[in-house]
This record gives sequence, C-alpha cells and structure tokens, in this order.
Amino acid sequence: MTETLNKTEPVRISVPRFACGAIGSAIVLFASLAGPSLQPTTRAWLLVGGFLLLTGACVGASRRFVMPAILGVILVVFCGLSATVAVPEPLEKLAARAATLSQEDIEASTPRAGFKIITSEESFRYAGMVTGLGGLAAMLAALLAAALVAAPDRRLQRRPGRIERTGKILVLVGFIGVAGALIRFGVTQFPVENLWDSFKSFWIGGTFLLVIATFAVPGFALWVQGLVGRSAQRREYLLPALCAALFVALLIPTGQRGFLIALAVMLLAILLGNRIIGLRITAALVVAGVVFIGATQAIRNEASGVNQITLGGFIERVQPDQWKDLYSSQIASFKWTILVDQNRDRLDIDNSFVQLLAKPVPRSIYPEKSQGFGAEFTRRMFPNATKQNVSFATPLVSEADYNFGPVGVVIILALLGSAAVVVDRRIAQKAPSLVEPVVAATVFWVIFEIVRGDLANALVFSAGWVIPLVICSRAIGLRRDPALKKVVIDALQAAPRFSGIGRRLADIGASLSADPLELPVEVRCPRDVEAELRACFPLNTTFATPLAS
Repeated sequence: MTETLNKTEPVRISVPRFACGAIGSAIVLFASLAGPSLQPTTRAWLLVGGFLLLTGACVGASRRFVMPAILGVILVVFCGLSATVAVPEPLEKLAARAATLSQEDIEASTPRAGFKIITSEESFRYAGMVTGLGGLAAMLAALLAAALVAAPDRRLQRRPGRIERTGKILVLVGFIGVAGALIRFGVTQFPVENLWDSFKSFWIGGTFLLVIATFAVPGFALWVQGLVGRSAQRREYLLPALCAALFVALLIPTGQRGFLIALAVMLLAILLGNRIIGLRITAALVVAGVVFIGATQAIRNEASGVNQITLGGFIERVQPDQWKDLYSSQIASFKWTILVDQNRDRLDIDNSFVQLLAKPVPRSIYPEKSQGFGAEFTRRMFPNATKQNVSFATPLVSEADYNFGPVGVVIILALLGSAAVVVDRRIAQKAPSLVEPVVAATVFWVIFEIVRGDLANALVFSAGWVIPLVICSRAIGLRRDPALKKVVIDALQAAPRFSGIGRRLADIGASLSADPLELPVEVRCPRDVEAELRACFPLNTTFATPLAS
C-alpha cells in the first residue's frame, strides 16, 4: 500500500500487500463462519493468523496506513490471542488450575446459581463469529478510510517553547491529581491491614483524581517534544525523566500498571515519530513490554494471593507452566464474550449504550445509575467479585452483541475503525509535526481502551488523554488562532503636541489611507488629541477616547 507523493492521486496498492490483506481477510472470514466441525483451537489460531496477515499488509506501507496497522495489532491481541487462552479445557485441567487460586479469587470467580461458566464449543463458535466479523469490519473500514480520506495541510508550527511550557503545565496538573488521590488514601486507609484491599481502595476511591493524574501522560510527551523541537542538550531530558519516574512511583499503591504502560506508549510514539528508532527496535521493545506485563502480573498475583510479595513466590509464579495464567487475565475479552452469550437470557442488563448518556451525572444526583456494562455483568453473574470491588472488563464486542446482535457488532466496530483513521488523518496528521506523535498515541490508546473494556469506563479513562489535548488544542497548534475581527491601535500615550509617538501614529494613519485594510480599524487615544489624529487616518476609522488626556 504505497502512497504516491501527490496527495490528489489515487493510492497505489502493491500486489504483495494486497494479496496479504486479501488472504488475511479470507482466513478471518473462514474462522468466523466455519461450522462446528472446526475445532476451537484451530479456529482461535486462524483468527490470530488472519489478523496478523492484515496487520502485515499495513506495516511499513506509508504514514497513511499507520493507524490501520495499529488497529491490526490491537485486533491480533483481543480478537486472536484472546481466543487462544479461552479454548475449552478438560475438567481435570480446570480443577488443577483452580487449585492454584487464592480463596478470594475462587470466591470472585464463583458465579451466582444458575449461571454457566464452563465454555461449550457452540458458545466458543458463536464468540468466534461475532469477534471475527466485528474485527474484520473494523479493519476493512479502517483500510477504506485510509485510502479515501486525504490528510489536510499541516497546521502552522507552534514554537517549541510553547509546546514545552504546555507540557509542563499538564504535568503539574497531573501531580496535583496524584497528590489528591494520595491524601484521600492516607486519610482513609492507614494503617494498612490488607495490602491487596488497600491497592483496590486507592484505585477505586480515587478514580476521578487519578483521571486528572493521567493529564501528566500527554504532558510529559509534549514536554519532551518541545525539547526535541529546540534541539535541547541531553542533560535537559533528565528532569522530565526524573519527574516521570517519581510520577510512576507515587502511583504504585494503585496496583495498576496502566500509568507506566501509558508513558511507555507515549515514549514509543515519540521515538518513532522523530525517527529515532525503526520497526525492528520497536518490535523488540514491544516484546520486552509483554515480558514486563507478565512479570508484574506475577507480582500482583503474589500480593493478592498471600498478601505479601516475596522473591520465592515471584519466581514460582513466573515458571513456564504459569505463563498462560499470567497473560490470560490480561486478554480475557474473548472469554467474557462467551459467558455473556451463554448467560444472555439471565443477565437482564439495560441497553448500556443508552445508559452511557447518564455517565457524566454525579452519583449523588443519580445514585442508581449504571456503572457500565462490565460492572452490571459482574454484579449479576459474580456477586462475590462485586463485593470485593472487582469489575470484569467485558469487551466492546460482547457489549455490542448483547445490545444489538451480530449485525450491530459489525456496524459498531466498522464505525470505530473508520473513526480512528479519520481522526488520525484529519487531526494527528494535520497537527504540527512536534504534536503529531502525541495525538497519534492518544488515538491508539482510546481505541485500545474501547476495544478491550466496557465502553463506559473506557471513555472515562480515555478522558485523561483527550481532555488535556482539547483544552490545550490552541496552544499546541491543533486549532488555529481565531480569525482577526479588527485592528486596534493604542495611541493612549500620544500628547497634544506630537512627539516621536505622535509622529509615528500619523505615519501609520497616512499608510492606512494610502493602502486601506480590509479589517475595521479602531484608534484608542485621549480626547485632547482625537481631532488631530482623526485628520491623519482614513474617514471610516473608529475612535475611542477612554482618557481625557
């Protein structure tokens, strides 16, 4: 998919890339629609392979197809690999796996009477159908939008110092959010009796303060991009690096890795956007990130299982036979799609897309408002998990399927895929070059959150990236300055007997008389010099005299 230099010409698609994308689409379609004779394991790996081929058709093609490639990576994980960890297992293996869980985890995963949690091959096939078709619709819509939507002319460049200053302000706001969450935690939680419960309390009780804390993520990115723009010396990067390390350290009590991962995404976008690294190093960093997620999940499991973190326990939890458990909890979306389908008749959840409209209303005004599809699903099916303040992140596919069926999944995912590309083409690629990596990373994060988890909470946590960029859009060049309405000349220091200032004003007036402006002109001067100045300016000039002299 090679883009020509002239944006008005049609996009040229190379034969190998087209063939790769066509084969990938056919494989996903087959895995989605094949009958019961196709084994669940085979179906899952076909979904992985199909989305990998679709992604490969976009990687390295051109800037036009960067967002489809990013979307493809997300779909490989949540529509492909997620299916491989949800393949039905023998009861003996399930029992052995359950024996490794803590009592709290067992209670959280125990369903209410009458609900089904054992995956049937039929429900796996159905989940494969809606997930595969939805993911394919998102990918094809993104490719179509990438081919058809033209990137507009880039915005006027902002001074690097202005972008850097904006980033520092956002970082400061983020630290204020962190401080508020820590104060709330300190006042309500100390002394800490249960380590894991304290982590959950910090995360849940300080949710909106932590959304404000997220403002620091795009802030750090803008700060660094400002340094890049003015060719700062290496030592100047030390301060944002130290601040970022402090930011992550202060948020350790949340027990969440999202802040560190978010900073890593921004850093990766900056490195790629400034062509500091290539695709190979990017792939290596992504692999390192995957290993990091597994290792930190082992630490989380140790904290939740035995209420402490020990070296021996960590080593035991990162053994090869534990890898599936370490990663399955991170990519459980396919499993939740299966369970939603199997228990559809018993869930009785109101349309979550309609309920989403009430999300901004404070709970003090509307105490019975829905907290999102995932929260409602968890409350009805896993009441013990709700008691532990746990809410399972049901994916957009299952939420759309429950409310609108397979056709709704296809439409909603197609809209999501095309919207991601349109925003990337019309905003990210229109932004000043220093700001483009930050906006592109924001688009990725929002799509990642929406595909992975229930829509209501995804929008809340995406707000921590989107809102600061919207607020600062004019300062960093995403929006142009407002159009000029009139020209105002400040002549308040002109004296009745013209000195240098008076003579200069007379020259300006003569220049405007000889070459009039299209905009209205207003002169602000003392009343005792109005008559003399009026003679120097065009007849249609407006005069304002707020001072006597």
